[in-house]
Amino acid sequence: MFFSKFRILFFAILISNCTYGFLDESCLGGNFSAKVSHKVGIFSLLQNGLMIAKENCTINLTFKKWSIFEKKWSIDYCRMPVHIKYGNGSFDVYKRTDACVGGKNAKDKSDFCKKSEELENIISDEGLIFANGLKEDISSDHGKVYCTFLILRSYLKDGIVYASGPQKFNGNEMPHKSEAEKTSQEGAL
Repeated sequence: MFFSKFRILFFAILISNCTYGFLDESCLGGNFSAKVSHKVGIFSLLQNGLMIAKENCTINLTFKKWSIFEKKWSIDYCRMPVHIKYGNGSFDVYKRTDACVGGKNAKDKSDFCKKSEELENIISDEGLIFANGLKEDISSDHGKVYCTFLILRSYLKDGIVYASGPQKFNGNEMPHKSEAEKTSQEGAL
């Protein structure tokens, strides 16, 4: 009887680890790069490409549309205030002042919300859809893009600023929220 309970517990732990895939520490603390590209246009002569380079707390993304037009973002998810650096050569900085609400049809969106939404759409449409491998495998391009997507969603949308070093997405040890997020939550009460 004892061994059957042990087997059930063992398989439950094994299945729960397999469903999530990679550990939070390997995503947040890991350094990696990924490149995802696919052919577009008439006769598939042109190419769209998304390049991601993550080092410590900094994620650099480059999106090339039709092999010509290039957009670059740099995000340091361990730094307050929550912000996006965007541009080629010199960067423009877009700071988060309030939570982004209202969806795609909101008329009074801040520049930060527009850039954040644009970045999320590019990662989703150009990265998650076309990346090779499994999203649960951090060593595959799909896993790296998915990890980047999770970090940026929590940083840009939820205002979570991570500390350098091991942290957890779903564990007891939660990172602190930015001042803008605290202010918007207090104002809603």
